[in-house]
Amino acid sequence: MAKIEQYSRIINHAISTSGAVFTVPTSNDHTDETWLATDLYVGEFGVNVTDDKVYVRTSNGIIPVSTGSTASGTGTNIFVFNSPDVEISATYSANSLSPNSLYYTDLGTTSNRWKNIYLGGSSTSVGQIDSNAALYISDIDGGVLVTNDASSTGSPIEIDTSSNTNKERVLNLNSRSVVNTGSTNYNVTIASQNVTTSNNSKAVVIAGSNVFLEDGISDTVHLGVGYNKTNYESGQIIAGGSLAVRGVADDGSTQYNHSDWITKQTKLRTSNALISDLAQIPWYDDALGGEVVQLKANIVASDISDASLIYSAEISGVYSIDDALNLHEIGIPVISEWSSFPFDIQPTVELGSDSAGVTIKAQGSGSNTMQWLCSYSYHRLINILSA
Repeated sequence: MAKIEQYSRIINHAISTSGAVFTVPTSNDHTDETWLATDLYVGEFGVNVTDDKVYVRTSNGIIPVSTGSTASGTGTNIFVFNSPDVEISATYSANSLSPNSLYYTDLGTTSNRWKNIYLGGSSTSVGQIDSNAALYISDIDGGVLVTNDASSTGSPIEIDTSSNTNKERVLNLNSRSVVNTGSTNYNVTIASQNVTTSNNSKAVVIAGSNVFLEDGISDTVHLGVGYNKTNYESGQIIAGGSLAVRGVADDGSTQYNHSDWITKQTKLRTSNALISDLAQIPWYDDALGGEVVQLKANIVASDISDASLIYSAEISGVYSIDDALNLHEIGIPVISEWSSFPFDIQPTVELGSDSAGVTIKAQGSGSNTMQWLCSYSYHRLINILSA
């Protein structure tokens, strides 16, 4: 039989002891009887056939080349295949994985992408994304977030940028049921529910519920619920519900704990001459008492079928309830009234208090159907003791 030399096989140096690794010999001659079974020449490959590991000796020493299936990332390889994952070997305990040089390597490509990124390992191990310049996050439709004046492509979220580009989707934080349509421009919605914006410019909604910013609205800030308001005007700050201004802190007495100057509105329709509650300010604690309330209100009413019949009033007063639950009217309430109603069907308003609180009351004008509007403000001191 002829000697076959074509496609001759190369058998690399092999060992079969589990856990054994290849080594650098103490001499350059494997025949001088100093070499170990694990020693390799420079450029020579070695295979641990039991551990499924391959090594090569270079001028820098013994380098692991690859690995088969190995549990828990053990061994001396930098990377270990632990199906279905590729892990960093526990022997190396790498703290970082760096590119060859600055700006040298991408992580994935537009066609070959990584799937998920998991950051941090516990409640005390904080994940961090550190960008040396601007940060730009995009999805398949374009920009999602840009920072530090990065090149904008209409991203709905911009942080610390000066872009004037209209946004198809504006910034919404902690929001629910928010709809932004058309050229919504620079709207921001924070902690909102059921907020609708459409063709608005520079409108901000904060902590809103059922707020509607409709077509033609510009330069508006809305705080609180909307009460179906759509006739916004430019250059306004709108407070839905009530507006509380707190300018002082408690001094330890607790008397200033509820000292906020609160402004509200209420409405009423009457069609008789009965006295009805127009607005009420409940006592803070009607069981303990010890409270003072100062109130001011502006009230207007009109016969809905006759614009010439108008009633208007400004009213103010001070009331208290002591810790024995006795009621006190401090002085006489001040009422300034203007009216075009006939004397015999004159509407009016009054202030008073009872065990429930301080009340603004309205009396209608006979059978005339009247629409009342009351805008009132008040503040209070609590925990006031009797003499």
